[in-house]
Amino acid sequence: MRNWMVSSLAVNNMIIESRSIHDRILFEPIPFAGNTLRTVIEAMRENALIELTYRGYGQPERNYLIEPYCICLFNQRWYILGHFDDKLRLFSFDRILAISKSNRHFTLPDDFDCDAYFNEYFGMMTDSRVKLERIVIRAHGQERYYLRDLPLHNTQKEINSTDSTTDFELYLRPTADFLAVIFSRVGRIEIVSPIHLKEELLGWCRVMISWLCDES
Repeated sequence: MRNWMVSSLAVNNMIIESRSIHDRILFEPIPFAGNTLRTVIEAMRENALIELTYRGYGQPERNYLIEPYCICLFNQRWYILGHFDDKLRLFSFDRILAISKSNRHFTLPDDFDCDAYFNEYFGMMTDSRVKLERIVIRAHGQERYYLRDLPLHNTQKEINSTDSTTDFELYLRPTADFLAVIFSRVGRIEIVSPIHLKEELLGWCRVMISWLCDES
């Protein structure tokens, strides 16, 4: 996190110094989360609980009183990891309907580590019921160079290479967001092991083929 913040500040300073070419510098759009972000950060500084009204996709709105443990930016979305009812849950900023800082306070556990909490996952989707396992993927053609330059996970390690393919191993809990990334690169990346993940992606492919056949 510290390295990311330092890098972001350095990039921001360079851009400020380059106003004359601002129309030639493009950014990935990130929805503005000013008031929500400000409220959450203030609450985190003071270890204050947060009251929020939230509506998950396809769900009715619900009120929560949470302890804000940390915030994360991933794939153009801000998230807050909140503790309530003896469990941790992620809340996406874009689904928060109302938010305010309460007068109640909490104590952040000394052993809580934001990086460590997410380290076993690909992104923001977390599920402790998904087994942590060794996964081997095979990248074909130029995709292997992309994976070398931008690893999918911090545990990624190159273990074998031929003239046309490279195998990488990763240790993580393969939640649906990880499988979706592999699926989105079909024809360029395949799962070598474990077999049950190959079979799960094969099921996705069958569904996609059936949709394509129905449309034709």
